[in-house]
Amino acid sequence: LSADDDRLLRAVRCLNTAPLDSPLPYAALRKVSGLGEAHLNRLFVAEYGLTVRKIWDKRRLSFAKTCLETTRMPVKEVAYNLGFRSDSHFMRWFKERTDKRPKEYRQSHREFGPATKF
Repeated sequence: LSADDDRLLRAVRCLNTAPLDSPLPYAALRKVSGLGEAHLNRLFVAEYGLTVRKIWDKRRLSFAKTCLETTRMPVKEVAYNLGFRSDSHFMRWFKERTDKRPKEYRQSHREFGPATKF
């Protein structure tokens, strides 16, 4: 197995272009790769060291961090853009992964000047 395995490349491309406000696109991944969920996960772990879900989660977290660092987008809107129906669920999800609440993260990584009310 290598990173140029066409099945994996198609799956990674699908994962990287899927809308973040939708659930993890397992059906689309199966369709483009021709592999079942378990087999796809085994190949992802072997090649990238992470399951499909963890790679998806990292992509979503990266988007959330970028929004919080570089925009004044309200936390609720960041949550909505990631498909969370509840900003409190997003806040728990974010804190579990960063050890900071979204507003704390924003304040410690602010790129756009003095504190602003949101």
